[in-house]
Amino acid sequence: MSRANRNGKLIAHERRRAERAAREILAKRRRRFMAFGLVPAVVTSAVITGVVVQTYRSQDDRPALAPLGTVAGGKAIEVGAEKAPATLEVYEDFRCPACQAAEARLGEVLQKYVQSGRLRLEYHPLAAIDAGLGGKGSLRAANAVACAQDLAKFAHYHAVLFSNQPEEKNDRFADRAELLRLAENVPGLRTPAFEQCVNKGTHEAWVRTVTEEFRDHEFRGTPALLLNGKQLDGHAGGAMASKEAFEGAVLEAVAEAGGPSPSPSASLPSSPAQPPEHAARPRSTPSSAPSP
Repeated sequence: MSRANRNGKLIAHERRRAERAAREILAKRRRRFMAFGLVPAVVTSAVITGVVVQTYRSQDDRPALAPLGTVAGGKAIEVGAEKAPATLEVYEDFRCPACQAAEARLGEVLQKYVQSGRLRLEYHPLAAIDAGLGGKGSLRAANAVACAQDLAKFAHYHAVLFSNQPEEKNDRFADRAELLRLAENVPGLRTPAFEQCVNKGTHEAWVRTVTEEFRDHEFRGTPALLLNGKQLDGHAGGAMASKEAFEGAVLEAVAEAGGPSPSPSASLPSSPAQPPEHAARPRSTPSSAPSP
């Protein structure tokens, strides 16, 4: 068999594999919509083609360079004390309105328990919505927040991005100039190193790797929160539905892990404060995660 024929068969095989992956993504999306009582639009061949194209584009030739201080095998950005008794894994997309709503609703509780040393956060920034709605806003915003992590400014920039989140269908975060402009709200962040990281997409391949891991978990949507390894319920009456329910879940997780009980006088602040700053603490050289 000639080399051209072998290459042709290889390309055809890879395309069939990508189409199967695309259909699986769309099937998961349909199940997610149905779980929340929504009826998905009819899936056309054009949609499948679009996801296939996105799949091919996600195969970045660059190494998946993780930001400084990552944990969970280089797949998450840590905020809080390493030895906190409770760990909350947060899978989020900066184009996701439900993620922004959860941040606003639960942010005070997160701050309270992180600052008290009882809760540790592992953030997994995703580029999930780009594949469904088109664009690059999720990818570039997640890359930018990873760049902020390199400069120990993750928590503040994370808050700035969500407080300036555009409409879900508005791909404004794809504009790197906008991401740099928003960085001016975080003292000391907009530096030549940050600008280069954002403009070159230094951590974009890493974001794609984190996104593939998210898809492998088969979560129903974003945000996905896991408290000490158990996924929290985002429906009405669930642990994510209110600040009070979420705090109760955190206290239960701390108690189960044998952590300290809160003092009786402990209370939430009267108004949201700035999120706790996270100093990058690389416990091992992040080098690179495997490419998606």
